[in-house]
Amino acid sequence: MKFKLLLSGTILLSVLLASAYKHRSDNQAYKELYKFQFESFSKALNEFYSSLENQNPSPVQIKQGIKDLRMKMKSLDFWWRYANPLTYKSINGPLPVEWETEVFEKFEPPYRRVGAGLTLAEQQLEEDSSDLNALMGLIQPMKIAIRHFEPDSMNELFNKPEHFYFCNRLFLLNAASIYTTGFECPDTASVLPELNAMVKSIRDITLAYNVSFPEYACDHEYVSALDALI
Repeated sequence: MKFKLLLSGTILLSVLLASAYKHRSDNQAYKELYKFQFESFSKALNEFYSSLENQNPSPVQIKQGIKDLRMKMKSLDFWWRYANPLTYKSINGPLPVEWETEVFEKFEPPYRRVGAGLTLAEQQLEEDSSDLNALMGLIQPMKIAIRHFEPDSMNELFNKPEHFYFCNRLFLLNAASIYTTGFECPDTASVLPELNAMVKSIRDITLAYNVSFPEYACDHEYVSALDALI
């Protein structure tokens, strides 16, 4: 009898623990996705900067490195543009049309914009591929800027389910303007591949959000629309 009670108690405890673990995992699905994407980008950024510092890469290698970083960045753009758009300009640079207005039409401080990030790094590479110091000067601020987007720093935002819809609204606005026109990407051949990568990442983000916040879940029709767009 005692054995049966012990066995029943053990089974019940196992079921409760499994249920609790599943609930905890589901609640963390959204944050875990962000953490994975962030760490992937952060690691790639550090490796790229180290290669500029120590390996004297060729212009072709540098361009590929920038391209790879931009693709990883697209999985985070959804959150970063909304969460801290000013800091994000140190990661992705001002839009080329903004940069041209500020730099080429207004040459003197305080008008001249200070910028950094991948968009400007790619432009710098096209203008002078031999100037590694200038290129590194555009990448270094990224290493500082991403600290503002550490997973722990994003918790306050992520704990408010409504942020997803504000992020998504901004994405839809940008998808209808800068992403499809090339304003945000110096290499026009990369516009569609980057947009495709972004839409795929937003589909993953939406599914993870629905798991973590089922009471605020995005409609299935929207996920189907993303599938069709991809």
